[in-house]
Amino acid sequence: MDEATESLSQMFEGARHIAVNANDTVSSVQSASVQAQLAEEQVNSTIQSVHNLTEDVRAASEVVRELDTNAQSAGSILESISLSPNRLTY
Repeated sequence: MDEATESLSQMFEGARHIAVNANDTVSSVQSASVQAQLAEEQVNSTIQSVHNLTEDVRAASEVVRELDTNAQSAGSILESISLSPNRLTY
């Protein structure tokens, strides 16, 4: 009887040990899942920031193009004025 009791005790202890390990595994998996979700949110935020930056760079590029066009127009006007034979001198 003592041998049977000892065997059952060891079997229950083994089952308890398995249950504890399974519970620890579930906790680890849940923690990893939360960390993966946070990482995904960070990646999505970074992607959105890159898209926003791309749009800002495009807008700045357009402003530079417009400035270049205006500078060329102003240069042409100034050149016409300087070449004009009827320009006023003081």
